[in-house]
Amino acid sequence: MAKVYGNRWRLLDKPPLGQGGQATVFRVTDDKGQYEGELALKRVKNVRRHDRFVREIEAVRRLIDPNTNSTHPNVIPVIDHSALDESENPAKQFLVMPIAKGGDLSEPGRLSLYKDSMDGVLSVAKQIAAALSVAHTANVFHRDVKPENILFTGSGNDLWLSDFGICLIRELPRLTESPEVMGPWGFMAPELARGGELAVTPSADIYSLGKVIFYMMSGGIVLPREEIYDSKFQVIFDRGQRYRLMEMLLGRMVREKPDERFQSMADILARLDQIELWEQKARLTLLDENTFAILDQKKRQSLEAGRITAANKDARNQEVLTLSKTQVSVTSWLKETLDENSSFIASDTFKCLVQDAAVNELRIATGSNSMYLALNAVELTLQDVNDVNGRKHALQFFFCRHNKKIVTVASQVLGGSSRNQSALPKPQPAEDIQFAIVAVYRQMFSHRPGNNPSEHGYLTRQEKIGAVRERALAAQRSGRGRPDMVRETVGPVSPSFGKGETLHIEFQASQWPANTESIRAFVKASLDAFIKLI
Repeated sequence: MAKVYGNRWRLLDKPPLGQGGQATVFRVTDDKGQYEGELALKRVKNVRRHDRFVREIEAVRRLIDPNTNSTHPNVIPVIDHSALDESENPAKQFLVMPIAKGGDLSEPGRLSLYKDSMDGVLSVAKQIAAALSVAHTANVFHRDVKPENILFTGSGNDLWLSDFGICLIRELPRLTESPEVMGPWGFMAPELARGGELAVTPSADIYSLGKVIFYMMSGGIVLPREEIYDSKFQVIFDRGQRYRLMEMLLGRMVREKPDERFQSMADILARLDQIELWEQKARLTLLDENTFAILDQKKRQSLEAGRITAANKDARNQEVLTLSKTQVSVTSWLKETLDENSSFIASDTFKCLVQDAAVNELRIATGSNSMYLALNAVELTLQDVNDVNGRKHALQFFFCRHNKKIVTVASQVLGGSSRNQSALPKPQPAEDIQFAIVAVYRQMFSHRPGNNPSEHGYLTRQEKIGAVRERALAAQRSGRGRPDMVRETVGPVSPSFGKGETLHIEFQASQWPANTESIRAFVKASLDAFIKLI
């Protein structure tokens, strides 16, 4: 005996219309005779998705026009549904909708209709945008705009936007816990990747719609991220002015940052109308096709220049954030490590103190074209209370970064004094910042004015002490114009930094904090050298 839902919807002995992880869609008929022919009954399979079932029905309800008592023509209507009370058997949750006789946009036969038809693409895009515009006005954000949810009523282009199961309704509480990502990966706006956040705006659906339009025009290619201007896709748009206008529209829809996209479906609908009527209006223009091609190129370059400039700015901001976090984290770790060891050094006669040290704009030359810029410093000071000279010894660790200046090329495409200013800025992704920690020794006398050191310099690696090196005397030159060279023995403290001799450690931001053991070994070697020196 055929199963009946809701005392009227009789399942037919036919294969399901579709099925997925959350629901199965069956063919049914109406035992009450109110609706003729076959309808689609969507049965929720995952009993833990009751909230989404309720959310989908609530979303469609909000899109009913009170004047006509019907949903928007481009939103699939819900004819009937099971009780919304969660106490109802969750295995019997269902909703009934009309059958989309024309299939969905992901089906090859349907998709092939749009690859070479701008009129077809525009017809579909405008209907989706119209449905989303009504939804956004009702504070409903779909968040799952993808080809499988674009259903066609028949063989023509008339369509329904379906599946509001993971929509966000502004006034209602969030359904999704933060670790769960909402939406289809290939068509999902980047901000949704953080998982169901309440700050979603219409621009998230605008992003997804842009991906769907590209999908139609390309014959089924899911655009990777925001690569609309990639050279491999240019063949899609090299087909006349309407295609170029669509390319520029997609360039404003499929942007990584929400505030750089169009902000309302009204804007999208206006641009789609402009593209649709372009050929009719173009008859009035004085510009020819070649001139339009030049303008298009300039416009594309301008949009791409803006995108690259914004990406470079984000990269610089990310570097500043990484620099700050790493600086705080590393120096805090250094102080904690030195504090742990100071208790083993201090005694009744030896005062030991760990504290921040002055940097005084220290710049350490490490080569002809590079240097370390000291950001901050931590020091361990040791003083013998019985030392009549009041000597104080300090082991200082200077936390530095490679002083590499990054210049971001500004966007300057149109205008200016040169005709060659249309070159795109160079993409400059976030740098994996290079850091260094350098060990320095200072000896001070407490009774001297200003606590001036009598001896200070860079600590030398133990294995290099006693080695002989040559050093150039820049102030003295021979008649041949070459600097005089002197031979000297490397001591435990050196006034100049030498990469092969000075106690220091280099690392990149991405290596911290995984490299704490190597830094601990460096600190140990520095403490050993410090204790032996004093």
